[in-house]
Amino acid sequence: MLEEDTVADKMTRKLSGPIHVSLPASVAYDLPSLQKSISLLAEGLGCKTCFSGADCTFHFERNYVINERFELASGPSVSHEYRAAFASPSQVTQLARVQLHPTINRNIEKIKEVTAKVAGELGHVGCCSGFDLSFGEEVERIFYADAKANVQAIGGARGE
Repeated sequence: MLEEDTVADKMTRKLSGPIHVSLPASVAYDLPSLQKSISLLAEGLGCKTCFSGADCTFHFERNYVINERFELASGPSVSHEYRAAFASPSQVTQLARVQLHPTINRNIEKIKEVTAKVAGELGHVGCCSGFDLSFGEEVERIFYADAKANVQAIGGARGE
């Protein structure tokens, strides 16, 4: 009998494009829980020490179902693009975009440290205060080509 693939195995094989993670309020409003979820995602992306270069956005869970016993449960996932297309301006959640230097993006402890600092900047050191968080690797690079076609990085993430 074949063993079932782990979540990490499945995520690693399918890694392509941006990563969207839906978080319940109990995780999003508790910094240690948010940091633990970041570590879990990093491991699922294939490396428990970094985001593996992926752009990762953490959204508050917005889809719920109430069953006939009046129990609240997570509902089916609706794509971020679908929500954005049909949401009124007053329904759009605030987004905190965090551009990470490559040395930070490849260090889960630094990512968690940055998350705590961003939480403080957003107004509460214990949570992200209703903001969706989007982590992306700083990619803008500036190059200079001289008259002999020699190329040198002079700015951006790796050319500092």
